[in-house]
Amino acid sequence: MFKKIVPFIFYPLIILVFLFAMTNLKHSEALSHSEQAEIDRYLMVEKRLKQNDDKRQMETKQHTESAFNSKNHLPTVSMNDENKYVRYLQSLLNISEDGVYGQETYEKVVEFQLANDLSPNGVVDQKTWNKLLRK
Repeated sequence: MFKKIVPFIFYPLIILVFLFAMTNLKHSEALSHSEQAEIDRYLMVEKRLKQNDDKRQMETKQHTESAFNSKNHLPTVSMNDENKYVRYLQSLLNISEDGVYGQETYEKVVEFQLANDLSPNGVVDQKTWNKLLRK
């Protein structure tokens, strides 16, 4: 999660510091062509990063909505499953959403089951889905 946030804080900060430094130069000469090109590159990278992040968020939202629309009949998911329901489960558990039911997902499911008086077997059955959707 932190790796996703860093570029959106770090790159704009570098750009702002650079622009601030350039505007506060004691001499009032305009930016050279190479300096302007560098600023343009930074802005382009920032724009692409934002577009990629927006695209990932849209895909996750579509997967989540698709899984949520079929909540009356959510399938049982368990270790080593790979599908949109695992991704939806991961979004409900606030962990990284890769769509693969691995060790991290298993641990969070067992933790959730223990906290909600469910059988802590790591298998997300209909009872676990119902509790997850009510939280």
